[in-house]
Amino acid sequence: MIETERVRLDREDFVRWLGPALSGDMLRPAKASSGAEKSSDVLLVFAGDTPDAVPIICVPQAQMQDLYAFVSTYTKVRPFSAFFRILPLERISVVERPRGICASGAILAKCVAGAAMAEAWVASARESERSKNVLPVLLASLSASLGQATFAQYDEATFEWVLNEWIELRKRQDDLFRTQKVEGASAAWRIMLSAALSSGGEPSRDSAEIAEFLSLAIERGSIRSDMLGGLAALTRGVDLVALMAASREERINRFNEVMQDFRRRSDRGVHSEFVGGLMLAIAGNGSFELLRSARGFDGWLDGAVTWFGICAALFDESNVLTYGNAAGRRMVRDILRRDAPFASPTADINSSEYRFFAPGEAFELAAHASNSLDVELLPNVISRVTLAAPKYEDRRHDEVEMLVRSLDEAGYLIDRARHLALGYADGDRQGTLYKPSRKGRPR
Repeated sequence: MIETERVRLDREDFVRWLGPALSGDMLRPAKASSGAEKSSDVLLVFAGDTPDAVPIICVPQAQMQDLYAFVSTYTKVRPFSAFFRILPLERISVVERPRGICASGAILAKCVAGAAMAEAWVASARESERSKNVLPVLLASLSASLGQATFAQYDEATFEWVLNEWIELRKRQDDLFRTQKVEGASAAWRIMLSAALSSGGEPSRDSAEIAEFLSLAIERGSIRSDMLGGLAALTRGVDLVALMAASREERINRFNEVMQDFRRRSDRGVHSEFVGGLMLAIAGNGSFELLRSARGFDGWLDGAVTWFGICAALFDESNVLTYGNAAGRRMVRDILRRDAPFASPTADINSSEYRFFAPGEAFELAAHASNSLDVELLPNVISRVTLAAPKYEDRRHDEVEMLVRSLDEAGYLIDRARHLALGYADGDRQGTLYKPSRKGRPR
């Protein structure tokens, strides 16, 4: 547990503290504000053993929007959360009582990248979009946010809060993930949270076998054939050990047979989602080239997409780090790089302030890129929102308008040239502005 000091300030004292703080002087107030506590009061939370640490500003969740309205009135700092870390008072325990990170951090980070890769590919296929730079799409996925929360070993209540914040971010009509069903992916990461937690977080009875299998795979660094025997009760006659030793063609055929059986029986439970994702990962020995087959999960076995990404990343032969122009490697690098909670934030804005702005307005603020924003949901849980390119019809309308203007300008220049040419041909009758020189030829 981190020793912290909380200093309660009313709005007047908060403004007095904020003035020097904006210039970099974030000294602790000598005392808290006097008088009765009010709902509008602000708590400054300082790390007890770090004199020069940046405090975290806390207010109750219900007061967040009021705080942003207040600071936008009394300061010119926009967005405010790009310079000060702000947390709902209900979530301050995540920094006061941190659980640390998973012991096998690099392995878990690969699972996050794999699941994000799978979800991003399927979402792009759903919208018939293909981005050349896939990294922003990976960071925007649900698995990126829930995976980061799992990596930080946040508790289950905080996990649910991250899920809800992500859903709120995706309500724009042009968001690539706006239609994604979250139940399957969130169920997968709840099980992963149980598997990754160093203590507590007991999985449900239905998912205990999956959590135990994943915990062993994370500990050993990869999926091995001798681990698959413990999943016999879930696979309903599928011998995963034998499947792993079969040829690639046999593995793919068996996968297709099982998926047809699931469809026929309308089997869409967590176990089926896990088995579907795992079998597809086995079919390709962890190759993300089989993402084309994961597209078939969309709309009926959605959680299998996430499970494929997680399981495929756990194979020794997996290409999760090199697929998509090494976007997976970049994502793993960023997940492993941890920010200190009691330091200035590195994101462009946090999720609660992002919702304070009108649609599209936040993209006019200073940010890392003109069409995207890194949004902090919690310390070390960053998502990304992007401003979609104009639809084809809008781009075509703009191009037509530009072409018409160019033709008008060209027409003006042609008329002007014709007028000048006729003026020279007809002499003074055309009233030319400049008369030709009448000097004779030199003798």
